[in-house]
Amino acid sequence: MRISTTIFALIIPLITFGQINNTVFLKWKINQNEILTYKTVMEEIDTATFQDISMDFGGLFNLLNDSANGKISEVKKIFSKINKSLRDNDLITNLTLNRKGFIDIAMSMKEKNDKLSNKNDTADSENKFTELMKMMTDEVMLRGAIYDNGSIQSFYVQNDQKNLIAMFFELPNRQIKIGDSWSLDINLISMDQNFKCDTASRKNYVTLIDLKKVANETIAVIKYDIMEYVLGDFNNPFAGSNKKTMMRMTYNAIAEFSIDKGRWSSYDGIMSLSASGIMTTSTTKKFALITQ
Repeated sequence: MRISTTIFALIIPLITFGQINNTVFLKWKINQNEILTYKTVMEEIDTATFQDISMDFGGLFNLLNDSANGKISEVKKIFSKINKSLRDNDLITNLTLNRKGFIDIAMSMKEKNDKLSNKNDTADSENKFTELMKMMTDEVMLRGAIYDNGSIQSFYVQNDQKNLIAMFFELPNRQIKIGDSWSLDINLISMDQNFKCDTASRKNYVTLIDLKKVANETIAVIKYDIMEYVLGDFNNPFAGSNKKTMMRMTYNAIAEFSIDKGRWSSYDGIMSLSASGIMTTSTTKKFALITQ
C-alpha cells in the first residue's frame, strides 16, 4: 500500500509539470533598430488559368477543417503548389519596434525586378515616367501597430486595414495550450442601412493545433477557420426595389510561429468570397507572409 501511494504521489507532479511545459505565450520579439520584413502575398487566384490548383480546393478546405495533425503536411504541399503558380508579388510589409514600445506595421507596394527601368534608356520622357511610377509604387498602402502580445494598438484604422492587421499579425494575448481557440478582431462583411438582414451566421476560430521542435526552436502550429454569412433584402434607393442578396466570406489558414524568435516562420491562407443579388461574384485569394 505504501509503495502504491508513493508511486501515485510521484506521478501527479510529473503530469502537472508536463501541462505547464505545454502552455505557451506567443509574443512578437523585435529588437531595437531591427526591421522584420515579409514579402506579402494577397493575390487573386484565377482558377480558370490554374486548373490544377482548383482541383485541390475541395480537399484543401476539408484538410483545413480537420484538426488532425498528421494532415498538416498535406496542406503545406497544396499551399506550396499554389505559391509556385502565382506570379511574383510586389507587396512588402515591415515590422519595427518604435520608441513607445509597440510595433509599427507598414505595407508598401514595391516595383518588381522585371519592371525596373533600363539604365540605357536616354529618353527624358521615359525616365520621368519611370521616376513617377516609382514614387507611386513605393507609397505605404497600410499602416498600423500592434503590441508585442499581438493585440491591436491602432484601433483607429479603417475596418479593411484592421482586418488585414488582425489576420496577419494578431496573437491570442494569453497563455494557450494545444486545442485552445481564440478569435480575431475582424469583421469581413459590412453592410449599410439599405440591407435588411434575414439570416446571419459567423464563426471565428483560431486554434493552436500542435507544438513541435524544429532545429531547437519551439514552433506553434496555428489553424484559422473563419466564416461570415448574411442573407437578406437590399433596397436599391435608385431603382426603388428590393433584391434578395447573399454574401459569404471564408478564411482558412495554416501558420507556424517560432516562440523562440517571436515571429512567423510560415503563413499561408486562402480567402473566398461568394455573393449574389445586388452583386454577383465568386473570388478566391491567396494570402501569405514570406520571410525576407
